[in-house]
Amino acid sequence: NKKSFYRKRLLRDLASVGADSIPIVSVISACTGIILALQSAQQLEKVGAISYVANLVGVTIIRELGPLLTAIIVTGRSGAAFTAEIATMQISEEIDALEVMGIEPVRFLVVPKMIAMLIMVPCLTLHDVLAGLVKAGGFAVAITLIGCWQGFLAREGAADVGRKTTNSVVISIFMIILLDLFFTALNFIFR
Repeated sequence: NKKSFYRKRLLRDLASVGADSIPIVSVISACTGIILALQSAQQLEKVGAISYVANLVGVTIIRELGPLLTAIIVTGRSGAAFTAEIATMQISEEIDALEVMGIEPVRFLVVPKMIAMLIMVPCLTLHDVLAGLVKAGGFAVAITLIGCWQGFLAREGAADVGRKTTNSVVISIFMIILLDLFFTALNFIFR
């Protein structure tokens, strides 16, 4: 049954993108929050504004760093895995085999990954602020499209899988930062 097969892929991708990322996202976010609090406190104490540290850290992590750090971590974990999986399938002609079996590769490989990213990346960010959720959704789309696109470009054996995986991570991080700038500018203009 094709529906059950697609559902299993989606559940696997949801677990990979979401549950498997929670520990690393939590530790890095907590450490970043502590570092930001300590650095901010040092500066704000000089002007007698130490009471603003909690608000500064909270807003910065929720709106800005939470979605950005999460996207970068998910790029390294899941985006790279998407690329490596699809690139390996492309090189070993499994993509061609899917087509011969009447299975559309993009629907079978990319759609479950996109759904998983769109659900799980916002869940991994601090979801108290709409701006953070919008950013996370944009980041999720970029990571998935770039990771899968690079995978489909692989042609020349195992070395090409490594190159495409590296390209995927670098391009994704670059796009995440550009998207973050775009969303932050929009938020600033329309606040």
